[in-house]
Amino acid sequence: MKKSYHTIRKQGKVNEQELANFLIKNGQGLLPMVDLIEQCQMACDELIDVTGRAAIQAVLQLSAMETAGGPPQQGKRRSGEVVFYGRQPGQVFLSDRKLEVDRPRLRSKAPRSQEVEVPAYRAMQGQEQMRRGVLNLHGILAQNLLPDEAAAGRLRRIAVGIESSAFHPLEVPQLIEECFNQVLATAQAIHDPFEQSFFAMVHLPYLQPFDDVNKRVSRLAANIPFIKANLSPLSFTSVPRSTYTDAILGIHELNGVDLLKDVYIWAYERSAERYAAVRQSLGDPDPFKQLHREALRQLVGDVVRRRMDRKEAGAHIAEWVKSNIAWDEQGRFREMAESDLLSLHEGNFARLQVRPSEFAAWQIAWENKELIFPAPEERHDDSRDVIVFWGQDRAQRVRCAISREALDDHFHGDNINKLEVFRENRPAMTSREANTSPAGSNRTEPS
Repeated sequence: MKKSYHTIRKQGKVNEQELANFLIKNGQGLLPMVDLIEQCQMACDELIDVTGRAAIQAVLQLSAMETAGGPPQQGKRRSGEVVFYGRQPGQVFLSDRKLEVDRPRLRSKAPRSQEVEVPAYRAMQGQEQMRRGVLNLHGILAQNLLPDEAAAGRLRRIAVGIESSAFHPLEVPQLIEECFNQVLATAQAIHDPFEQSFFAMVHLPYLQPFDDVNKRVSRLAANIPFIKANLSPLSFTSVPRSTYTDAILGIHELNGVDLLKDVYIWAYERSAERYAAVRQSLGDPDPFKQLHREALRQLVGDVVRRRMDRKEAGAHIAEWVKSNIAWDEQGRFREMAESDLLSLHEGNFARLQVRPSEFAAWQIAWENKELIFPAPEERHDDSRDVIVFWGQDRAQRVRCAISREALDDHFHGDNINKLEVFRENRPAMTSREANTSPAGSNRTEPS
């Protein structure tokens, strides 16, 4: 007897969506999986094996619904602080491939409207981010240290040995990669930052995933959990080299972690004490300024580059802040930008990534100088290879200078006496336009 069967094609987008919608509506059984994924206790590969691609879509939607406090409500105002904001193509990372998904998007309500992460989607990307981080950490530490330059940041493809040990690490590249991924997956499933840090300290040197520099990678990777948890970092600067080496050999030879655990605890206590002393001497950084440092640098730099005077700068800052900064932070940001402008001087403007000529031209506009040149008294300064001349700003005598390069580039002074070139072009050079030119020919230096 022949029977007809309904099949779901592997790449059937319509059927996948129908199945995903069904699982969302009837997804109570998936809620434990949502918790396991968000807590990194279940690998994405396992979820794929159990329920397939459609379940990933359902888990993402259920995670978004839990964050938003309910399903999307078309045309209705939601009472919570988080609302659905459409969908967007995305990727989740498996151990050997990427999976394309259609992920939901969330956003917080005004006035501070911003993207809100879907916890399950963030967790599904975590292992790949950790993998890239450790590989790139090795790439930085091993730069110019390995015979094969391509081996920096790449998992090991050759056999290696351990000095003073009979232990032989894995040699098959496929097994090395598989174990490396398993170490990262297990580390990510650990929530305690100290346990996660110690896990990396033990398993990375034991696996020897790279051609060399494995222990250095493990010591720095052990700090990643502390940085994420805003804890004091770990340093081994006070640990005797022989003590640390014996502790690592204890793992290779005896599979014992007791000595390394003692070294780890002692080193962290010392590091925490030193870090606390350094922080106390430096003071706490301003979190608000750290958060907005790039925007602040760009805004203040634009004021300098565009040679704004005080009135123009005030209007520009007010308009920029209104368009780019959250309303409840605008007052403080504006005050910070104005304070930065007032504190600028020739010793600190480089942080804005502006040229000296731009800063000098801005200073003239900012200070509203009224330079005139009744008696320039020009002369050549051999020590600096510039033409020095004098101007007058109201009651103040101002020393000015123009470089040999500027005379050559802008006034065709090649192979000609520079004083003669200056005297021939004095009207152009001593005009206000020349003094505020962004070309960098003139600098004013109060006497």
